[in-house]
Amino acid sequence: MLDIEKELKDKLLKFNDTLKKRYKNGSGFNITLLNLLEQHVGRLTKLPSIAPQQVAAIAPKGIVAVDGSINTAGSSYPHYVAVMRSMAQSTFACYEPIYKYEIYSPLFEDKNVDINVEVDGVPAAVQDENRRSAHMACLEVEAAIEAIECMAPSVLMMDGSLAQFRIKCRDTWEKLYNLALERDVLLIGVVEEIKTAIIKQALNDYLPDDMKDMYDRELMFGILSPGQMLAINEDCLGQGKLGLAACFMRMSMDPHPIAMDMPAEQSDHMEDMAALVYALTPQDGRGIPLWLDMVDNQVRITNQMMEALIDEYIDADLRHRLLVAKRQNRDI
Repeated sequence: MLDIEKELKDKLLKFNDTLKKRYKNGSGFNITLLNLLEQHVGRLTKLPSIAPQQVAAIAPKGIVAVDGSINTAGSSYPHYVAVMRSMAQSTFACYEPIYKYEIYSPLFEDKNVDINVEVDGVPAAVQDENRRSAHMACLEVEAAIEAIECMAPSVLMMDGSLAQFRIKCRDTWEKLYNLALERDVLLIGVVEEIKTAIIKQALNDYLPDDMKDMYDRELMFGILSPGQMLAINEDCLGQGKLGLAACFMRMSMDPHPIAMDMPAEQSDHMEDMAALVYALTPQDGRGIPLWLDMVDNQVRITNQMMEALIDEYIDADLRHRLLVAKRQNRDI
């Protein structure tokens, strides 16, 4: 047992009480909420169980999963370097995985950007975080484009919402979007961490007061049964999903929902794609398709890998000048 100071212990207990009050409705409200979801948010569907041979029928040319990883070395903004890697891999063993790499540092990002100046009230460090995130998104989209061109899969599965790629790297995203439609590749985004607020906006007049400020992740927790999907009505999606269709799903015994989106032009295949994700997801796992998890594991840039790369390829005097935080030299 940790020897925790009384003040900290009291604050944690108070926070716990706050959480209990916030979620006191619990499972007793689930049936009512399910009915509200079907009436005002979307269509509930129980997905079929798919046998391995049916997976092959849905995706005869294979499934490609795309993910990315980023790790940084250095001190605080702007004295750091980020190494980015994206990866696309097919379920067909005849194809080698595709990797894309980028090195990013705010010190050399844009000669026209003053790294110490706020823009429209946005601090320079936040602007930098947005730029870095955009670079990472574009690197994943570039891997996806090359995968379609070289592997010609039936399905391309990206880690995260397609909406984020459209927002962060519009030009590169448009190329991917058009290529997928042109080549008849079903393009889906699988969202593990749901951050939207679609339900509370759609059900504002029907939710209890203490649930009106909850996000979709909180409201959907434990609501769906394993293998159940809520296809979201187009008019509930808002500007953030313009041109995309979306659904919430529960893919395993884990009560947390996930989400999936895809181009609106391909929405007739949404149930098939949800059933495919369901078939690829271990029932005792965290609700994410195994192939996407495997690519996530292979693409990851670990702290140990990052340290080795910096030690090997960056001169010691430059590392000390730009990338070593003072706190690393503390003796106690």
